[in-house]
Amino acid sequence: MDKTLFELSDEILQLDEVLNQIPDEDVENQEAVLKGYMTTLNEDLSSKLESYCRYILELESRSDFRKNESKRVMVRSKVDENRANRLKEILKWYFRVHGLTSFETPLHRVSLCGNGGKLPMEILVPIEELPSEYVRQEFNLVVDTEHLRTDLEAGVVEIDGVRLGERGQSIRIK
Repeated sequence: MDKTLFELSDEILQLDEVLNQIPDEDVENQEAVLKGYMTTLNEDLSSKLESYCRYILELESRSDFRKNESKRVMVRSKVDENRANRLKEILKWYFRVHGLTSFETPLHRVSLCGNGGKLPMEILVPIEELPSEYVRQEFNLVVDTEHLRTDLEAGVVEIDGVRLGERGQSIRIK
């Protein structure tokens, strides 16, 4: 440990070093080391308990700092993710405007690809206006999108206010 918030004794710093050598999953070994340390408390009890309590407070402070730092880094991560998504959306727009489907640079191959999977479904009418066979009751009325999609894809049914949309596009950078 480089710096501590609390002034820790050499004995506690040595204990910290020993605990750092034991894997976190090895709880039994950690407990054995701590119990071994506790058996030495009889001599100079006040001073050793003081150091032990400072060590606990040091660990709690470090834990709080790391939690807060983790939250800060996650916020920054989300900012980066959002910016990357915006950049990809503009690149997708550029490819569409210029009629490009792929382009190679010295380091990357950029492709405008159609998304796979199921076509997106748009339901533009209230659930009450759908035929009952496409609605199932859970806690509320819910559109049975799988049944409806299957029949729409097969051309078995046409319902005003319901249609299959077009697949979106995405940018892939390799």
